Amino acid sequence: MAWMFVMLLLPKVITLQKEGKETQSLLFKYVGYITLLCAFIIAGTALFPELVVEILFGNAYTDIAPLLWKYAIATSLFAIANIFSYYFLSLGKYKPVIISGVMGLAQVVLIIFYHKNLEQVVLVQILAMTILMIMQVVYFIASKKS
Repeated sequence: MAWMFVMLLLPKVITLQKEGKETQSLLFKYVGYITLLCAFIIAGTALFPELVVEILFGNAYTDIAPLLWKYAIATSLFAIANIFSYYFLSLGKYKPVIISGVMGLAQVVLIIFYHKNLEQVVLVQILAMTILMIMQVVYFIASKKS
Protein backbone atom coordinates (compact mmCIF):
# COMPACT_ATOMS: atom_id res chain seq x y z
CA MET A 1 0.00 0.00 0.00
CA ALA A 2 2.81 2.41 0.87
CA TRP A 3 4.39 1.76 -2.53
CA MET A 4 1.26 3.18 -4.16
CA PHE A 5 1.84 6.49 -2.38
CA VAL A 6 5.48 6.52 -3.48
CA MET A 7 4.43 6.02 -7.10
CA LEU A 8 1.99 8.92 -6.79
CA LEU A 9 4.55 11.16 -5.07
CA LEU A 10 7.38 10.86 -7.61
CA PRO A 11 5.75 12.41 -10.69
CA LYS A 12 4.07 15.14 -8.65
CA VAL A 13 7.37 16.20 -7.06
CA ILE A 14 9.14 16.20 -10.43
CA THR A 15 6.37 18.29 -11.98
CA LEU A 16 6.35 20.81 -9.12
CA GLN A 17 10.13 21.09 -9.22
CA LYS A 18 10.12 21.74 -13.00
CA GLU A 19 7.51 24.45 -12.44
CA GLY A 20 9.74 26.04 -9.79
CA LYS A 21 7.21 25.39 -7.02
CA GLU A 22 7.90 24.15 -3.52
CA THR A 23 7.64 20.41 -2.93
CA GLN A 24 7.99 20.01 0.84
CA SER A 25 4.29 20.37 1.55
CA LEU A 26 3.65 17.45 -0.81
CA LEU A 27 6.22 15.37 1.08
CA PHE A 28 4.54 16.19 4.39
CA LYS A 29 1.14 15.28 2.96
CA TYR A 30 2.34 11.86 1.83
CA VAL A 31 4.27 11.22 5.05
CA GLY A 32 1.02 12.02 6.87
CA TYR A 33 -0.95 9.57 4.71
CA ILE A 34 1.56 6.77 5.25
CA THR A 35 1.82 7.50 8.98
CA LEU A 36 -1.96 7.36 9.35
CA LEU A 37 -2.18 4.12 7.40
CA CYS A 38 0.65 2.63 9.45
CA ALA A 39 -0.98 3.70 12.71
CA PHE A 40 -4.14 1.80 11.74
CA ILE A 41 -2.12 -1.27 10.79
CA ILE A 42 -0.11 -1.19 14.02
CA ALA A 43 -3.29 -0.73 16.08
CA GLY A 44 -5.03 -3.58 14.26
CA THR A 45 -2.11 -5.94 14.74
CA ALA A 46 -1.78 -4.94 18.40
CA LEU A 47 -5.48 -5.31 19.19
CA PHE A 48 -6.28 -8.38 17.09
CA PRO A 49 -2.99 -10.19 16.42
CA GLU A 50 -4.37 -13.73 16.36
CA LEU A 51 -7.21 -12.79 14.03
CA VAL A 52 -4.85 -11.01 11.63
CA VAL A 53 -2.45 -13.96 11.57
CA GLU A 54 -5.28 -16.46 11.04
CA ILE A 55 -6.74 -14.43 8.16
CA LEU A 56 -3.40 -13.81 6.45
CA PHE A 57 -1.48 -17.00 7.16
CA GLY A 58 -3.76 -19.57 8.76
CA ASN A 59 -3.92 -21.24 12.16
CA ALA A 60 -0.51 -22.85 11.82
CA TYR A 61 1.22 -19.52 12.41
CA THR A 62 -0.64 -18.11 15.41
CA ASP A 63 2.52 -18.49 17.52
CA ILE A 64 3.90 -15.37 15.80
CA ALA A 65 0.85 -13.26 16.70
CA PRO A 66 2.48 -11.52 19.71
CA LEU A 67 5.27 -10.27 17.43
CA LEU A 68 3.02 -8.94 14.71
CA TRP A 69 2.57 -5.41 16.07
CA LYS A 70 6.31 -5.07 16.64
CA TYR A 71 7.00 -6.17 13.09
CA ALA A 72 4.35 -3.69 11.91
CA ILE A 73 6.33 -0.94 13.66
CA ALA A 74 9.54 -1.95 11.86
CA THR A 75 7.75 -2.09 8.52
CA SER A 76 6.03 1.24 9.16
CA LEU A 77 9.30 2.97 9.97
CA PHE A 78 10.74 1.60 6.74
CA ALA A 79 7.72 2.74 4.73
CA ILE A 80 7.93 6.29 6.10
CA ALA A 81 11.71 6.46 5.63
CA ASN A 82 11.20 5.20 2.08
CA ILE A 83 8.98 8.18 1.31
CA PHE A 84 11.90 10.46 2.16
CA SER A 85 14.28 8.43 -0.01
CA TYR A 86 12.06 8.56 -3.05
CA TYR A 87 11.22 12.21 -2.48
CA PHE A 88 14.89 13.11 -2.63
CA LEU A 89 15.49 10.72 -5.51
CA SER A 90 12.84 12.59 -7.51
CA LEU A 91 14.78 15.80 -6.76
CA GLY A 92 17.99 14.24 -8.06
CA LYS A 93 19.54 13.78 -4.61
CA TYR A 94 20.93 10.30 -4.05
CA LYS A 95 22.37 10.39 -0.52
CA PRO A 96 19.11 9.24 1.14
CA VAL A 97 19.03 6.22 -1.19
CA ILE A 98 22.61 5.41 -0.23
CA ILE A 99 21.66 5.81 3.44
CA SER A 100 18.82 3.31 2.91
CA GLY A 101 21.20 0.85 1.27
CA VAL A 102 23.75 1.17 4.07
CA MET A 103 21.06 0.68 6.71
CA GLY A 104 19.73 -2.33 4.81
CA LEU A 105 23.19 -3.89 5.00
CA ALA A 106 23.45 -2.90 8.66
CA GLN A 107 20.14 -4.64 9.29
CA VAL A 108 21.46 -7.85 7.71
CA VAL A 109 24.64 -7.67 9.81
CA LEU A 110 22.63 -7.05 12.99
CA ILE A 111 20.39 -10.03 12.25
CA ILE A 112 23.46 -12.22 11.63
CA PHE A 113 24.70 -11.37 15.13
CA TYR A 114 21.36 -11.10 16.94
CA HIS A 115 19.03 -13.92 16.00
CA LYS A 116 18.59 -15.90 19.21
CA ASN A 117 14.83 -15.90 18.60
CA LEU A 118 12.27 -14.26 16.34
CA GLU A 119 11.59 -11.47 18.82
CA GLN A 120 15.24 -10.49 18.84
CA VAL A 121 15.24 -10.37 15.04
CA VAL A 122 12.17 -8.12 15.02
CA LEU A 123 13.66 -5.83 17.69
CA VAL A 124 16.86 -5.52 15.65
CA GLN A 125 14.74 -4.54 12.66
CA ILE A 126 12.97 -1.89 14.73
CA LEU A 127 16.35 -0.55 15.84
CA ALA A 128 17.73 -0.43 12.30
CA MET A 129 14.59 1.19 10.89
CA THR A 130 14.50 3.75 13.72
CA ILE A 131 18.07 4.73 12.92
CA LEU A 132 17.20 4.89 9.21
CA MET A 133 14.22 7.13 9.94
CA ILE A 134 16.31 9.44 12.12
CA MET A 135 18.98 9.66 9.43
CA GLN A 136 16.41 10.51 6.76
CA VAL A 137 14.86 13.24 8.92
CA VAL A 138 18.29 14.66 9.76
CA TYR A 139 19.17 14.71 6.06
CA PHE A 140 15.88 16.45 5.30
CA ILE A 141 16.52 19.12 7.94
CA ALA A 142 20.12 19.59 6.78
CA SER A 143 19.01 19.90 3.15
CA LYS A 144 16.56 22.66 4.10
CA LYS A 145 19.36 24.69 5.64
CA SER A 146 21.64 24.42 2.60
